[in-house]
Amino acid sequence: TCRPGRDNYEQFILQEYLVYPTYNLLTDVSFRARPVLVHYQDTEKPDDSFTRHAFILEHKSQMAARNEAVPFDAAQVHPALQEPTATALMELFNYMIGMTDWSAVYLHNVEMTRRTDGKLIPISYDFDWSGLVNTSYAEPDESLDIRSVRQRIFQGFCKEIDYGPIFQTFLDKKEDILALWRDFELVDEGRREDAVDFLEGFFERIDDAGKQERLLRGCRDMPG
Repeated sequence: TCRPGRDNYEQFILQEYLVYPTYNLLTDVSFRARPVLVHYQDTEKPDDSFTRHAFILEHKSQMAARNEAVPFDAAQVHPALQEPTATALMELFNYMIGMTDWSAVYLHNVEMTRRTDGKLIPISYDFDWSGLVNTSYAEPDESLDIRSVRQRIFQGFCKEIDYGPIFQTFLDKKEDILALWRDFELVDEGRREDAVDFLEGFFERIDDAGKQERLLRGCRDMPG
């Protein structure tokens, strides 16, 4: 938990939890999470004990094993070594949620796995700095030309792949994703409505071939 007694921080935790099942709807190569109520018992000062919402995250070894892979530990991973289609989905997912606090090269808020065929797959986690969660303390990366985490910016590397099926994966799951956020009543109604509006802006953008093309033109050059 974070800052016990601050209801808005408990809402942040619940919203961050909800990003994980959102990710799960798009790909099995993602961390599963489970919401829980945790009782924190102060053995010296019982009156200071409290119970708050939290979530438990799947261990990286379990996540990897589900996907016939193992965790891949490294200080850096060149983007050209990462399986392009799975990586593109992850990059577009982070664009959807307004997440800039990640790097699949330096493995910042990204877990890398290696499949049995040797291909490397990056998986994002730790989403409290995303525009979708929209915490009071979240800020975009200083190197980016945006002022708020509510401004989306595509951070994917340029790839010679067909993005059509990837965009379609998101569009096919649109109603499931929006329903997930609309119906999760532990999050305050106003926050849910705000999150749904934010997500609908993404789906409106990718449901247009011209806007898809403009989005992808913002890709980063592959390093040498």
